[in-house]
Amino acid sequence: MLVFVSGSALALLLTFTGWVSNVYPAILPGLALAAAVIVVLEKPIPPAGCYALLAASAVALGLDSGVESSSTGSVLKTLAGTWISLAVLLADIAIYVSYCTKKQWLKVGIRVIGSWIIAVSLLMLAFSLRR
Repeated sequence: MLVFVSGSALALLLTFTGWVSNVYPAILPGLALAAAVIVVLEKPIPPAGCYALLAASAVALGLDSGVESSSTGSVLKTLAGTWISLAVLLADIAIYVSYCTKKQWLKVGIRVIGSWIIAVSLLMLAFSLRR
């Protein structure tokens, strides 16, 4: 969680300073596809691979969350809200996934959700790469 929160904060700071203006459109669906494949296959990955996927996802989401230039105060409030939302969403997902060890039907549900994420990610990759 610390990797994701710090990576997204760094990326949001980079969008605030204007160093990076946008993210290549195929990066986010590609990262979602990688994470969903790991979930669906139920294969354990080493911690370093998990940290790398979390860091790449955090940076991509943070850089993709740029705000149109307006007053500095409103931009900072928007980026802070985005950062808090990303952290809460990650914690919420982690809590729900931790319930999978207790109930077998939840494990099946998580795999079904992962399969849908794979399908949507492949569609998004196809749309972004067709140009």
